[in-house]
Amino acid sequence: MIDSKKRWQAIALSAAWFFLILTSYYFLKPLRDALGTSLSKQLPELFLATFVSTLLCLGAYSKLVASVSRMRLVFWIYQFFSLCLFLFYLGFSSFLTETPTGFGWWLVAIFFVWVSVFNLYVTTLFWSVMADLFSAEESKAWFGWIASGGSVGSLAGSSIAYLSSRWIESSSMLLVAIVLLESALVLAYWLDRQRSIGSRTSPSNQSDSKEDSTEIPSRSQAALKEPNQAEESDSGTGGTIFGGLVLVLRSKYLLTLCLFVLLGKFAATFLYNNLQLQMEVQVVDRGERLQLFSSISFFSQLGSLLLQGLVVGWLMSYAGLRFTLLLSTSIVLGYFVWLCIEPSLSSLVVGQVLQQCVGYGLLVPAQNALFSILTREEKYKSKAFTDTVVFRGSDVLASQACKGMDYFQLAFGILCGTMIPILGIWSLTAFVLGTMYRNHYPNPPRDK
Repeated sequence: MIDSKKRWQAIALSAAWFFLILTSYYFLKPLRDALGTSLSKQLPELFLATFVSTLLCLGAYSKLVASVSRMRLVFWIYQFFSLCLFLFYLGFSSFLTETPTGFGWWLVAIFFVWVSVFNLYVTTLFWSVMADLFSAEESKAWFGWIASGGSVGSLAGSSIAYLSSRWIESSSMLLVAIVLLESALVLAYWLDRQRSIGSRTSPSNQSDSKEDSTEIPSRSQAALKEPNQAEESDSGTGGTIFGGLVLVLRSKYLLTLCLFVLLGKFAATFLYNNLQLQMEVQVVDRGERLQLFSSISFFSQLGSLLLQGLVVGWLMSYAGLRFTLLLSTSIVLGYFVWLCIEPSLSSLVVGQVLQQCVGYGLLVPAQNALFSILTREEKYKSKAFTDTVVFRGSDVLASQACKGMDYFQLAFGILCGTMIPILGIWSLTAFVLGTMYRNHYPNPPRDK
């Protein structure tokens, strides 16, 4: 076990790293949403473009994972996104208008897709590194605190975006995001060095539990026996760009996790699509949209921060991951029942805040803790597959479903009612997934 000083230093560095990542994203997200409202009728096509872009990027990402070390992977991913931000800065400075047309319209559409890809890969990479650096037991105790750093960053980014929306040019916001991303890279190197030194000076933690011949491969159980060591070496994992898919198909645990992510994201995208459609009709001014979306982000992350700092760590450690997952799905299910009764723009705004509070405050720490018992290759490749193909594929399914439902001109309350069975299956999947984790994790203190 590492001493208390090093433990809190690791938590602080991780939280600060996540703080800078999500500050940069939530500085960009209100801008993306405000610009994207003018493209609300094209949301299904934009989500499809995001999915295709994600797949294309996954090939390059998997190649990097297979061939470079952990910190080189972080370095090259961050430099790519910083370059993209600078190119968008040049484009917005020259072509962005109040009502984008021509090349400006395409630039806004590309930016909408790019921000989604940016958020997906920087956060996926961050949590993969966290699962790589921290043991399964540490992840349950610490990931809530680490995630709270991201929520503080989300609050900071949303607040800055809101306050600066009247006096800073949209293009200048992109330069601020570059500075934040490069600063995050410095902290990433610092954390990696701290944990690497700690693993060399700390004794290995041996597990007395017997290995299970269950869905999680036996090498995952072996990895659990030395949680504070750099599990395999800090080098490329090898394998092919299809490694994530192969790993998922071989494991019932990972397949169940993919289903859980798909159903949860389906509900979130359904909510977001309908919010954008109502926003286009009822809120005309782009500045007002930017402020409203900034407010949604602010209150969402404030609630997430409270859950991460005060609730989720206790829930996962003492009530167990299964209970945490079930509580999260039940809250969202209850909201959709209420939305069937009270369908309106204000209800959608409240729902967006609630869904993000539950998603970031409870589900993000819980879902990422589920990866902590896997091997290094599984942590990076299967997580990348889950957070890209499954996550964005669910966006496409939900947006196309919304488009198809619009053809029948059903009342919004009835549309929300169609989500109830889906969310019921989501809750059942949460129970199954939590049970599988409990059975595979050696001697969890409260998951029995």
